[in-house]
Amino acid sequence: FGRTLLRVGATAVASGGAAALLPPHTLSSGDIVQVKVGGSGTSGAGNETIATGVVSKVTATHAVFALDHLDPQALAALNSATAVVVLRCANVVTYRRMTSALQILQNTENRTPGRLVSVLFNMTSPTPPPP
Repeated sequence: FGRTLLRVGATAVASGGAAALLPPHTLSSGDIVQVKVGGSGTSGAGNETIATGVVSKVTATHAVFALDHLDPQALAALNSATAVVVLRCANVVTYRRMTSALQILQNTENRTPGRLVSVLFNMTSPTPPPP
């Protein structure tokens, strides 16, 4: 699909050369993420977002991200980084539902808006439900 794949993993463990496990996380395939360049132990606060993308694959030792619109400067920053910070933004299913609902609301301008749209856009005030 024309996306850049970024594979990240934990640093190697000194004991016996075994593959290092990723720290505990809640990432799963389909999550929308931001990727930032950061130092060891940083939360990513204050760092500029290098790319956004979708989690493609997660295992115990690494994660793969499909990144959108990665310019050459961002790619150079990722190649020279010793650590990256990945922040989960939303689940792709939630994102698609939200954008679909907003598109439906946007297309109501050619016809009379329903009661829900009128209340959401502060055209009328809500009325309490009947007892």
